[in-house]
Amino acid sequence: MMNLTSRLTSKNIKAVLSTAAILFGATLAAPAFAHAQAPIAPVKFSDACSGVSHVTIGAVGDFLMHDPLQKKAARQKTFANQWRKFHRYTTAADIMYGNLETPTARGITRDQQQVADPGLVWDNEVYTSYQWFNVHPKLVEDIKATGFDVVSTANNHALDRGAIGVTKTVDELERVGLPFTGTRRSGETRDWHTVIEKNGFKTAWLACTFILNSDFLKKGDREGQVLNCNNKQVLNIIKTLAAENDAVIVTPHWGHENHDAPAAYQVKAAKMFLNAGAALILGAHPHTLQPMEKHVTPDGRETFVIYSLANFISFQPAMKNKATVMLFVGLSKDRNGQTFINGVRFIPAFMLNRTGSFMDVEVLPIEDGKPHGQEGLEHILKILPKENMMRYGDAVVTNPECRR
Repeated sequence: MMNLTSRLTSKNIKAVLSTAAILFGATLAAPAFAHAQAPIAPVKFSDACSGVSHVTIGAVGDFLMHDPLQKKAARQKTFANQWRKFHRYTTAADIMYGNLETPTARGITRDQQQVADPGLVWDNEVYTSYQWFNVHPKLVEDIKATGFDVVSTANNHALDRGAIGVTKTVDELERVGLPFTGTRRSGETRDWHTVIEKNGFKTAWLACTFILNSDFLKKGDREGQVLNCNNKQVLNIIKTLAAENDAVIVTPHWGHENHDAPAAYQVKAAKMFLNAGAALILGAHPHTLQPMEKHVTPDGRETFVIYSLANFISFQPAMKNKATVMLFVGLSKDRNGQTFINGVRFIPAFMLNRTGSFMDVEVLPIEDGKPHGQEGLEHILKILPKENMMRYGDAVVTNPECRR
C-alpha cells in the first residue's frame, strides 16, 4: 500500500529501500522489464496434463481499505458486499489467498493508546485510513466467511498501530480461525509460516516484507514481529519447508508503487526464493499488476512468479490501480508423489470507485466495469498474457488444454 514516499525525497526513499540490496545485490531503481508489448507469450507448463491428484490455489492482491470502503461497511454492517460478485470464485478455489494490508486492532488509536472500541465505524480515531490504517475486525470475519483460507500480514502497514497493533491483529485472526503468515505477537517465537492441507496436498505459506512504514519514522520493528524478506533466515526457512511440504508459496511485499514492471531486486529475489525450494511467488505492494512468468530452477522444477497481484479492494483512482485479476494456479501430483504446476489462469476485474458516492465501491468482473472496463482490460493485457485469461462465469480449470 501507499507508504510515506510521497513525503520523502527520492534520495531518502532509496536510502530506506536499499537494504534489499544487502542480500540481493541489486540496484532498486531500475526496472527489470520494459513495459510489456503485446502479444505476450502464454505461461504454460510441460506436465499440464499429467498427475493423479490436483489442488487449485486462488489468489488476489491487496485488501486496501480506504475510508469510503470502511464507511460503506459501517452502513451495511459487512465488508463482504464489496467483493460479492467474486464469492462464487473465492469459495470455488481449494485454497484461497489474499493480502491483508491493514491492522485490525480493536480499540487502538493512531498513537497506540487503548480506548473503548467504537464498533464497526470509520471514526478516524481508532479506525482510520491512509496513511496509518486500522480497520474493524469484521473485515477478517468477512474474509474468512467468503472462502479465504490464508492471508499475508507482512506488509508495509503491518506496524501502523505499533507492536500492540500487530499483537491485536493476530488475536483477531486467531479468534476468527483465519490462518495467516508473516507476523507474530510481541514476545512470541511462533513459526513465521502456516501450513494449509487440502486434497492430500500439504502447502506451506510464507509471507515477508522488504518495506515497513515505521522504518520511515526510524522506529523499525523493535520487537521483531514482522518477517523481513531481506533476512537470510528466509532462504533457510524456504529450504526447510520445501523438504517437509508438497509446495511452498512465498508472498513477498516488495517493489515500487505504481510501477508496471518489477525492480531488478524483485527479479533476483524471486529466483533465489524459487531456487531455494519455493514453487510459487505471489507478490504485492506496487498496487498495479506486474508480469507473471515461469522459472525453471537448476534442479529442473518449473516454478511460477507473479510480481504483483495489484489491489483487490481499494479507493485508489488511477486505471492501473483499479484494474486487477483473480489468479488461479493448479498443482498436481504424479504417481510417485511429486508435486508440480499444471497451469495458471486469471479472471480480469475492475475496482469501481470515485463515482461520487462512497456506497458505490465494489470490485466487479471486467465486463461490468462500465464505462471503464475496456480500458481496464487493455491495461491488464499489456502486462499479462491473454491466453492465460478466463472469462467471468467460466468454471475454474487451470489446464484447459487437457480437455481438448
